[in-house]
Amino acid sequence: MYLYILLFISVVLNIFAFAYSIRAARRLLIVDTNLEGIEETFSSFKSHLEVLYESEVFYGDESLKALIDHSNMVLDEIEKYDNLYLLTFDDEEQEVSDIA
Repeated sequence: MYLYILLFISVVLNIFAFAYSIRAARRLLIVDTNLEGIEETFSSFKSHLEVLYESEVFYGDESLKALIDHSNMVLDEIEKYDNLYLLTFDDEEQEVSDIA
């Protein structure tokens, strides 16, 4: 009798764990998509600043140079989060391939 109760509890907990993992995976996918969009936007912004900085009118302007440096720092931070996501995703793929 106790064995059936434990089996039932185990099945219910496994169903909840499976549902939670699917929901978490979907959220990670959304986060990854958003990070890619942000990274593209900041890369475009950085490129625009570099073109502006190298133009004859603004060549050597310290304010633009500071903006370029700041955009580089922001892009580095975005890449850290992107790399963290990739590490997590690669680990999950490896676990799945190990199981198969």
